[in-house]
Amino acid sequence: MNWARVKEEPRLKTSLFTLMALISTTFSVANASDQQVTEIALVVSNCQLEQGAVLVDCISSDWRFPSYFEMPLDGSPGREVLATEDYHHFIQARLIQDSQSDRDTVLDVRYSDKPANALFRSAPSELQGYPADMRAFRSGHLEFDIKVLDWGKASDIAISIECGWPCSTSHIPLHIDEVGTWKSFAFSAQELVNKGLNLSRLSSAVNFIPTWDNQQGIHYQLANLRWVTGEIDNSLPYAPPDYWSNVATQDLDFIYQLARDNHPGAIDEQNPAFREYMETGYQTARAMAEAAKTEADYQTAISYYMAGFADEHFYVSFTGLSFEPPLWPGMDINMLGSQYLVNTVTPSGWPVALPEPGSELISCDGREVEALIDEDVLHYRFRDNSVRAARARYAPELFRVGGLGNRTPYKECVFAHQGRKTTYQMHWSAAPSGASNSARAQHREAYPASAMIEEIESGVYWVYLPTFLIDSEDDVAEFEQILAALKNLPEPRTLVMDVRFNGGGSSRWAFDILRSLYGSMSMVNLSLEAGGQYHYSEFRLSDQNLQYAKHHLARINPSTANAIARSGRQGKTWHTEQNSFGFAGRLAGFFGRLFSLSSDTQIVFLTSHSCASACLDFADMVRLLPNATHLGEETGVDSLYIDVNLDYPAILPSNLGQVIYPMKVWRKRFRDHNESYVPDILYDGDIFDTETVKEWVLTVI
Repeated sequence: MNWARVKEEPRLKTSLFTLMALISTTFSVANASDQQVTEIALVVSNCQLEQGAVLVDCISSDWRFPSYFEMPLDGSPGREVLATEDYHHFIQARLIQDSQSDRDTVLDVRYSDKPANALFRSAPSELQGYPADMRAFRSGHLEFDIKVLDWGKASDIAISIECGWPCSTSHIPLHIDEVGTWKSFAFSAQELVNKGLNLSRLSSAVNFIPTWDNQQGIHYQLANLRWVTGEIDNSLPYAPPDYWSNVATQDLDFIYQLARDNHPGAIDEQNPAFREYMETGYQTARAMAEAAKTEADYQTAISYYMAGFADEHFYVSFTGLSFEPPLWPGMDINMLGSQYLVNTVTPSGWPVALPEPGSELISCDGREVEALIDEDVLHYRFRDNSVRAARARYAPELFRVGGLGNRTPYKECVFAHQGRKTTYQMHWSAAPSGASNSARAQHREAYPASAMIEEIESGVYWVYLPTFLIDSEDDVAEFEQILAALKNLPEPRTLVMDVRFNGGGSSRWAFDILRSLYGSMSMVNLSLEAGGQYHYSEFRLSDQNLQYAKHHLARINPSTANAIARSGRQGKTWHTEQNSFGFAGRLAGFFGRLFSLSSDTQIVFLTSHSCASACLDFADMVRLLPNATHLGEETGVDSLYIDVNLDYPAILPSNLGQVIYPMKVWRKRFRDHNESYVPDILYDGDIFDTETVKEWVLTVI
């Protein structure tokens, strides 16, 4: 078994017409058995070229040094390999001087006699991003020069261009009939689009493919490889006419079948609404998918279907889309309390007047703001208008237009400021990259990254709980120190449990906080008095879910994984986890009633709409405490479906994203499906502004 280590060292540049910069890369190759090292010198370019250029006297830093996917003829697994001068490699590539033509530096490519096939190509580098968005070249063309020096066993060379497997053009033969002579080629972008190319997501600049199954011994050179823009015409297609409809229907069908086969809601007799929408929503979304013509249409169809489930545990995470920057009107809004307020305004130079920060958005183009949120934003993100947390989370998207939903920018909007309403004309431009329009994100940086205790006033302790996603050994040890510190704080005491930024994690840590304060038996008693018995969960025993339990759950909870596996072998549909039933549950309940909660600790529970999942499990118990007061903003929500497949997501057939879905359903939970908690005292300001919120809390406790 061989291994390679890459080390880069700078070298001096050569003549004016050669490489703008060079990197000397040394590959140290060692045999695992004898540890002998062979040094292989390779000159690799590192230069800045105009956009679209790949190889023009050097290799652009926008593109990687060429590699190839080697497929052995004996059927053994293929591998991606960097093309080097190593004689062990199937393809050896190097940059050399061509003194016999005006091309100066060219890429010399030789194939060995190794029994294999390969696609020789340059992939996009991190500098321009992967995949490469080449839509700007839709009216241009691809061009290159090639000279064959020795055919070896091959008889021709074809090209293709990949846009994320299985997206690719068909093979295009070059029909080279001379040896030792440079030949120039040019292919229009529209010709390549018609052959299957999606210009928005190139995974290779171009593939060179000698005669399949007879590639051994071929020797050729490449030069002047580049994409060239033509006269700009953005009306031209950047993908085949049926590309996005095919991709959208294929991915939507996959999601639908995945839900039917694995989601607990698909067979949940207590929730027929899930099955009903799974079918009716699919039909509507499929009609949208079949009509898709653009990337935005694709995402809109998929997102529409997922939004109808209104479940933060069932969603598609898009990873391969390449949208152009959204449009914005020079300002951002956030939902604070029940109002939609201007949060930030671009400093200066905007072509039209803008409202003052703090102004309330009333309407746009004659439509009230609530209708705008419901119809233009939540319709494609979370289609349950009763959930205020969804409004707060997605309100900033109202002033981000582009892609999802195919919205038309508003022409004029009405804002109220200091009792006066004013109509503003809207001017839309590309939103600044990397800028966040969320008050939560703006304040998160100043908030502690991990749990922390701060005494803000004598006997008043602010307990920062930013997350219950605690996995690493260091994180666990740090959190256990916090638990010990909480337990030992002097009484009487007031603990402000701050979960404003907490989106969940493992409910184990939420419960451990209360157990450290009151003891396990007291919490058992509290829960039994409130609900009569603990809630329990049922795990759907599909083949895919069983594989998840076998390969993931077994590592973190082997006893549960083994129990699930036994239920699967018995042919059951569900595996029921009844944590509080039977003799052990009755015994815990009996002894729990012998313990009472301490009355010397006052709990202030501080929430925002971000509180979800395990944070809501924490809320279930905290709100039962007799000395607890809930302050802040209405919490988020979660469905009755839990335990998502984050570690083993289902990859979409298009490779444009992955599906996250739950495998369990809660039974007899304190909260209903998508039910939030409303604080005893609501805060109507910016709940994420920590210092201001601290002052407010001290005035009301």
